[in-house]
This record gives sequence, structure tokens and C-alpha cells, in this order.
Amino acid sequence: MLKSALQADSGSQILASLLPADFRLLEENLTQVELHVPKQLEAPDKRINHIYFFESGFASVVANGRVRRPMEIALIGREGMTGLAVIMGHDRSPNDT
Repeated sequence: MLKSALQADSGSQILASLLPADFRLLEENLTQVELHVPKQLEAPDKRINHIYFFESGFASVVANGRVRRPMEIALIGREGMTGLAVIMGHDRSPNDT
């Protein structure tokens, strides 16, 4: 089965690597958006409303360390996505993205 034009042109390595049948399950819910810096994608302990698949650029995941001192714990780029907590069965994350 062939990939759709949207999947074939995707800069997201995750979306581009899906089987066409799996991509079609997501396709109707995908909307391309332009993100401006700074943009909070996930707030700590708040409901995750959107998941982002990056075609370029990256996002920083920040946790509150000891005495609420912020600490960068991850970067998300074209090979990843936001909303990992949703994949794990939760609707919120303790981190800021």
C-alpha cells in the first residue's frame, strides 16, 4: 500500500515511518501548525490537549528539580513527539514542554 502525499512529505520521522494503514488512522486528526518561540506546548500537571510531531526545530522538556529549580531533561525534534504521557495512558505530565 502506498503512502499518502501528506505522509510522504512529512518532515516528522515518526509519521513518515508509519505503515500507511496506521498513518490513515491519524491523518484526519492531523493539522499542520506553525509554532512561534516561545510557545508552551505542555504545562505541568495540566491536561494535554494536543500532541505535536515536529517537521523542523525542537522543543525542550523542563522538570522542576530540587527547590523548584528548572532543569532541562529532554529535547524533542523530528524523530520524536510531545504528549508521551498520553501514550502511557495519562492525560497530563509533571513537566513543562
